[in-house]
Amino acid sequence: MTKRKTKLQPQTSSPSQETLGGMYLEENISHPPHISDTIATEVDKQLQEALKKFKLEIISQIKEEMIKEMKEILNISKENTDKKLEELNKKIESLDEQYKKQTEYIMQMHRDIQEIKNSTESCKNHLNESEDRISDLEDRIAASEQERKDLLKITRNQETTIQQLQDDAKKTNIRMIGINEKEGDNIKDIKRIFREAIAENFPSMRSETDIRISEAYRTPNSHNQNKTTPRHIIITIPEIQHKNRLLKAVREKRQITYKGKPIRITADFSSQTIKSRRAWSEVFQILKQNDFQPRLIYPAKLSFKIDGEIRYFHDKEQLKNFMNTKPTLQKILKDSLDTQRKNH
Repeated sequence: MTKRKTKLQPQTSSPSQETLGGMYLEENISHPPHISDTIATEVDKQLQEALKKFKLEIISQIKEEMIKEMKEILNISKENTDKKLEELNKKIESLDEQYKKQTEYIMQMHRDIQEIKNSTESCKNHLNESEDRISDLEDRIAASEQERKDLLKITRNQETTIQQLQDDAKKTNIRMIGINEKEGDNIKDIKRIFREAIAENFPSMRSETDIRISEAYRTPNSHNQNKTTPRHIIITIPEIQHKNRLLKAVREKRQITYKGKPIRITADFSSQTIKSRRAWSEVFQILKQNDFQPRLIYPAKLSFKIDGEIRYFHDKEQLKNFMNTKPTLQKILKDSLDTQRKNH
């Protein structure tokens, strides 16, 4: 049996046809009754090969297109990636630089902190040493202060003792103030001056002109020619009662003269006692003006009468404490004591 080859012709497409590379094949080809199954098999084989080849071509074409597109995508992506990588590298470099700077700064801070810590520790040690020294100095100062107070107390006691001894030594003395230097300065002249003053001021005490005088002199010993005031005259009267009687008469007369010129006759005190007595002068005058009957008691005590009772005061601090309990007394003396304290 001779095999017939059937040439495929293009046909008009219909719903029952299948497209293959722009050609249309009929699904069912009518064979003459004489075509064998072998030809059909060959045709099917060729069709299968054509389909396979077509599929490979399509796949290859699609693959090429996909590769092309992928390359384009990769190129674009590579450009973007390179750009981003470059930016990223720059950022990394910048961050690395900042990191180095920050690290250096932190290290410097750490060194500074360590140095401050060491310095603080050193200062703390110095402070502890200083506190110990200060504590030791405070103890020494406290001891010195106590020593000073003790010495001051001893000194004051000694001054008081000396003052008392001086006052005791002067207890029989009287002081004449205002006698001209021309009247003389030896004991004979001074005795004459004393008797004349007694006779001039106290005629009723003529018998007292025979008062015994154990010592008489001017003080200071040498006369300063530049001074206009005469030196004082010191007269020692052994009989204390005669001295007290004379001073009482002087207080009562108030104004004493010698040859018509005013003079003063007072008790003789140590310089410290005179200073203490003068310190009472302003208070004494205020009390006198307000009728408190003040008196200066030997050697330098102040006394006055208040609420029908006589009070005695050795110093102004004692008077101030008492004054705080007496509003009337406080009112008249407060300004005087405050002024004197400020001046002091």
